[in-house]
Amino acid sequence: MRDGTFRDSFVDACEHGALTHESTGTTHCNSLEDISARAGGRITSKTITLTASGSPASVDVFTVTGPVVVMGLYGSFVDVTDVADIDALYLDIWDGTTAVEITDSAGVTCDGVTLGAVLAKTLVSTSPITLLDADQVRLNEEASNKAFKPFILNAKNGVTNTIRCHYTSAAGCNAQIDWALEWRCLNAAALGNIVAA
Repeated sequence: MRDGTFRDSFVDACEHGALTHESTGTTHCNSLEDISARAGGRITSKTITLTASGSPASVDVFTVTGPVVVMGLYGSFVDVTDVADIDALYLDIWDGTTAVEITDSAGVTCDGVTLGAVLAKTLVSTSPITLLDADQVRLNEEASNKAFKPFILNAKNGVTNTIRCHYTSAAGCNAQIDWALEWRCLNAAALGNIVAA
């Protein structure tokens, strides 16, 4: 029995040949997994630990394969045992030879952040990551960018491409950030993927 739900619309599209594979032009009913990968997207997450002392450090967060569209990138401090000295925190993607900044390498200072503080990519790659501390209620809404604008990552073929979190801590630190990345495949023919590193 049809009740006008999204599922009914999807079934109708399948039965009437409305879904067409963009790369081949053939009409078929894509799987829900395939549609999710290209449209609604996926979320990949990983919790990292910051424990460096005395020199710049980096932690591998995600591994990227092929072309993907990133629709959201944010992290939350889930452990703040020692956060008195965490500076110049930023993200990049590295293919083993070339590093491309996702957020500006000047970074953001996270000294003294509270449990639940949020890091979010809200601007272009030449801007630092946004920090919303949890010591009071906070709102981030960019005047020229009220909704997150997706960006495309295209991984180097045949090698490991890693999104890394960089930071410095001259005095040492002990903290954890739970990172989440919302993404989808670039197109139906692309074999893009993002997993925890």
